[in-house]
Amino acid sequence: MEFYFNNENISRATVSDLKCTSCNFKTLTFEIIGDSWAMNFIGIIGVFDVDKEELFITHLTKNEYQNYRTINQNVISDRLKLLINRENLIFLKNEIDQNNKLYKKCTKCGEKLEQTKMQSLVDFVTNGGKIYTIGIY
Repeated sequence: MEFYFNNENISRATVSDLKCTSCNFKTLTFEIIGDSWAMNFIGIIGVFDVDKEELFITHLTKNEYQNYRTINQNVISDRLKLLINRENLIFLKNEIDQNNKLYKKCTKCGEKLEQTKMQSLVDFVTNGGKIYTIGIY
């Protein structure tokens, strides 16, 4: 089974379960991996409705992409909540720690989220997850 978004093969992308060790908040995150040398997948993001096990794949807007380092992840989540008409959407932005390592920040308490499980997109769908793509925003 292969997955495409805007003609880019994203089948190697993964879905990871994350948990906050401070407040026990649990969520999912999407890590994009593409096959293109041109890196056409830059700016593609995943946002989750964790309760419904739904992944929505879409693009950052031009403004979000240009200001990604300074924009709050809630701004992106709020835009997508309106677009997708779901209240429980979560988008997690990559943060960089003191050792220049990427991590995701808990939306409840601000602490570092720890990965508890990683699965392929095929496994995510096989285990009951749903994937939707949104090309126009």
